[in-house]
Amino acid sequence: GATTAPTRFNTSGWLSSYTGEPLPESDIRQWLDETVNRILALKPKRVLEIGCGTGMLLYACLPKVSHYTALDLSPFALESIRAELTSEELAKVTLVNQAAHELAVFDDHCFDLVIINSVAQYFPNAAYLLQVLEQAARVLIEGGSVFLGDVRSLEEATAFSALVELHKAPGQMPAAKLGARIEDRTASEAELVLATAFFAEVSSAVPRLSCAKIALKRGQQANEMRDFRADVILRVGAQPHALHDADLQQAPVVDSLDALRATLLSAGDLTVMKGLPNARLAPTYHALAQIRNQSPVTVQDLRQTLGENHGGLDPNQVFDISADHDVELRFGTAPGTFDALFRRKGSRSAAWPIPRAGAAPTANTPKARTIFEALVPKLKAHIRDYLPEYMVPQSIVFLQTFPLTPNGKIDRKVLPQPTVAPSPSAAEFAVPGNDLERTIADIWRDMLGIERVGRKDNIFDLGASSLLTVEANGRLQAALGRKIPLVTMFRYPTVETLAAHLGKSAATATPGLPSPADNAASGDQERDSRLAAAADRRRQARTRSS
Repeated sequence: GATTAPTRFNTSGWLSSYTGEPLPESDIRQWLDETVNRILALKPKRVLEIGCGTGMLLYACLPKVSHYTALDLSPFALESIRAELTSEELAKVTLVNQAAHELAVFDDHCFDLVIINSVAQYFPNAAYLLQVLEQAARVLIEGGSVFLGDVRSLEEATAFSALVELHKAPGQMPAAKLGARIEDRTASEAELVLATAFFAEVSSAVPRLSCAKIALKRGQQANEMRDFRADVILRVGAQPHALHDADLQQAPVVDSLDALRATLLSAGDLTVMKGLPNARLAPTYHALAQIRNQSPVTVQDLRQTLGENHGGLDPNQVFDISADHDVELRFGTAPGTFDALFRRKGSRSAAWPIPRAGAAPTANTPKARTIFEALVPKLKAHIRDYLPEYMVPQSIVFLQTFPLTPNGKIDRKVLPQPTVAPSPSAAEFAVPGNDLERTIADIWRDMLGIERVGRKDNIFDLGASSLLTVEANGRLQAALGRKIPLVTMFRYPTVETLAAHLGKSAATATPGLPSPADNAASGDQERDSRLAAAADRRRQARTRSS
């Protein structure tokens, strides 16, 4: 299990996407223990971790490896780790301040495991992930592995957005009104989200790599990290023999553990079940169905149903269904389901093939809606250079993909209707009221790539992440010429409240000394340092140019 030393189990900055509140320590400990178990099962000796953050994995894995190289974009995070390690530990640790794709400092074939855990979702796009994987493959020995942990599921992206909106929307709002908010959140997703089929294509882009396994997360604590993410193991070297349909016994879908046990009693060595109903997500899909069917219920009514049993199979119980089988579980092609491979112990260890996506997308475009909305005024201005005003479109509609007919032509009947109605944020826009508010708003407007930021807008609702908050903190300090504890950015997430706090702390500060307010916020400087590193954890997010 993971170490319990408080300085090595730093949970600062781990916030729920649903509520914005800190995640319970028990949830984070579960996540850490399960992740470490999967990493150590690969029996690594020389490890490179890309995006080490606060060092949770490093501290837990270090006793079991011969050397651990931790790479991170934040020098602050690395110095915090350096200060924590004993001299004996430092002798087997190398700390490197580089971006995820900058692995030229390492020789070819010098590691047997590369860890990219809870980081890929902060990469700018899928192409950048493949660039990082190409570098990882180069530095790995033949037979080495990439552990790509906490990969967010594209198949379940809409369900995740629905769950976030169910928590954030006013309780008395009619549930039917949530549909547009869910679509908008999904289209505005700032993080990289990948389909299972993405990993069927990795070997085409990075010939040294092939996907060995995709695994749903284990754990008793229900949270976004368990329910909407998976771990992926990629292998370096000759592609292993893949199982074929003829090797696999396709079993009918069941909806109970008893039926599953009965099926396995008479099953062959390799049995596959596709489309098993996922009990973890069943309540969310029940609520989503009511939203789509325009049911006359409120958001609060639907929230109450989230704790109810809506059927399905619990992946935890399926993992442990049989002492005679090894079990692999991954997200199914159909939303709200998972696929299972039951491999009788002692049978062939060949890889379970991943179906290709065909024409379906295998990754999202992070911040697609935000980028689109910033592009609209520029596009209209460009059109006006060439066309008279009456020919300039009043509305420009954002689509991830065009709906197609069975013949492959654009299906005009299902194209969305254009609208000129303001978005909720635009309708409630409040102009920044003074120079300090305008400075803060301008920094966030530039970083989020949106047209405007109001004084009452919550920057996390607009798409800000922990990574962006760290960068915004640096820009704001440079603009104001004074230190601003990073914790302040999280405590005051609107332009109005942050400006009020900063104005008050500046007014009460004694020249040459930190203000009482800043002392209270930063109190324990080591804690504040760990928060900055924690905001960087689970990401290696940008190229040098960004």
